[in-house]
Amino acid sequence: MRLGFMNRLRNGYGNIYTPHAGSMIIQVQRETGLANRTIVLSERQVALLRIVGSRIGLAVIAVFIATWLLFAAQSVRVPVLSIRIAKLERDNRRIDSLQVALSRMHGRYEQVRQMLAVGGSTVERQEPTTPVPATPPNVKRADRDAPPTPTPVPDTTKAIP
Repeated sequence: MRLGFMNRLRNGYGNIYTPHAGSMIIQVQRETGLANRTIVLSERQVALLRIVGSRIGLAVIAVFIATWLLFAAQSVRVPVLSIRIAKLERDNRRIDSLQVALSRMHGRYEQVRQMLAVGGSTVERQEPTTPVPATPPNVKRADRDAPPTPTPVPDTTKAIP
């Protein structure tokens, strides 16, 4: 009895994926019977179907799909990063041109400041002989913002007679 059971398994009885059992014929038919199809799989195709349907085959397919999705995601990043690099390079050129303009403006500012310092130093060297009264509000701003002249301080170090 036991020998008959092992013989049936060895001959492919009960296992549709047995590779040495020959080709596999699959018949597909609609419920109404009007459309049908017959698919014939060779022994190699049956063996491949057996491998793909196994746990190892499914694991290999899952790893393949996961790595394919990873590579697809990475390949999508390439154009996005290229656009970002182009934008950063454009911003860098703008910053460089602004830096050149700023250095020119700073040079002009220093030049004007030196010109005003030369003119202002001669004014500061001249000491007015008479005290300047408080300036009315309608006087020029340059005259209004000028430092006040120092008032003479009485000498208190002398002895009182």
